[in-house]
Amino acid sequence: MGTISTETFKRLVLLGTLAEFKDGSYGEKRLHKVVYMALRDAPLKPFTFLRYIFGQYSEDLMETKDQLLSMGHIIAEPIQGHQFGKSGNIYRFSDMEPLLYFQTALSRASFDLKVRLGKAVDTFGYLKEEELIKRMYALPEFLRTEPGEIFFTANLPERIEVKLDEEECDELELSLNPGFIAAAARIAQALDETEIDFTKLKTVNHP
Repeated sequence: MGTISTETFKRLVLLGTLAEFKDGSYGEKRLHKVVYMALRDAPLKPFTFLRYIFGQYSEDLMETKDQLLSMGHIIAEPIQGHQFGKSGNIYRFSDMEPLLYFQTALSRASFDLKVRLGKAVDTFGYLKEEELIKRMYALPEFLRTEPGEIFFTANLPERIEVKLDEEECDELELSLNPGFIAAAARIAQALDETEIDFTKLKTVNHP
């Protein structure tokens, strides 16, 4: 058993949510509501939600989504008149290759939450936007909440115990660390743009 940080767990949960969609989440509103429905009765609650004009909204989910975009793990593409939404962006994985890695990591971090996310996507992820908002407005906890009021609070500890060894935890932390990803990208760019004169490299003789 190992542990991962709260921020890594939140990024993993959002990636796990997007992995459950067949072709990405059509719009931010849909993403917020699907995640909320998955977390509604879950023991672990990574995100805090408040009442917004279009239903459940999470500021820290938005921040997590922006971090994943900045790291290049996900991309946002404009929606063009789709039945699930007529405006905004489709959020999906930028590369399908790491999808299984993150799904497996989430299963070992919280299998219960992965199952809940899958069920929430199946139940709410493909509703037409109008129907989705209507159902979210009908929830009793939403009806008794004032606009802008927090009605669902995150409860994650500072470190989350997961069924990964310490080496696997370190690897996961690095793969979901914006600072590390940005630094690695700068190094790769510098290597691509800089010509290396191998004639000036020193030869090291090993005994």
